[in-house]
Amino acid sequence: DQGDAAAWQKQLESVAEQGPDAARTVAFPLLVCSWAQRDRGAAEKAVALIPAEGVANSFDEAAVPREYSVGRTAWLFANQELARKALTDARAIFERTTREQPDYPQAWSYLGLTDAMLGRRSEAIQEGKRACEVLPLTKDSWVGPTFENYLAMIYAACGEKDLAMKQLEKSAKLPVGITYGEMKQSPDWDTL
Repeated sequence: DQGDAAAWQKQLESVAEQGPDAARTVAFPLLVCSWAQRDRGAAEKAVALIPAEGVANSFDEAAVPREYSVGRTAWLFANQELARKALTDARAIFERTTREQPDYPQAWSYLGLTDAMLGRRSEAIQEGKRACEVLPLTKDSWVGPTFENYLAMIYAACGEKDLAMKQLEKSAKLPVGITYGEMKQSPDWDTL
């Protein structure tokens, strides 16, 4: 619930105060926590902790460029101009990565999420599906479900509510799939 998110955020903030190296390790989790709380000020502080070269997302083992964090934050808080610029820059990075590393599912998922936020619906859905093909659940039952969840996020962002719900139903049955808390907290599911 919101109380748990706030407690987690306080712990992350105390780590971030230990210096730039420590801040870098908690910047993305802190950002995700601020998104869950719909706290624009906390999100902007978390984005400020992310270095120019980006960060590693410990949730899905992805390299996340700073441009994505800036763009998604702007998109969530309806700053259309900043969102479009940052997401367009992030898109170029993810697109290049998918060309250079076609078997890197994280890049496909983030390209799909980025395209969904940019309103590129058909591309976003194809990219999300591609991530699930590159690393299916049958190949990796630990990280694979993350890409199933990202595909559901893409469907939701593209207005495909029925497909999103079907994808979430599949994910909820997995041992490390979507949880009730994630569904309740994440702004990605608000439209559902």
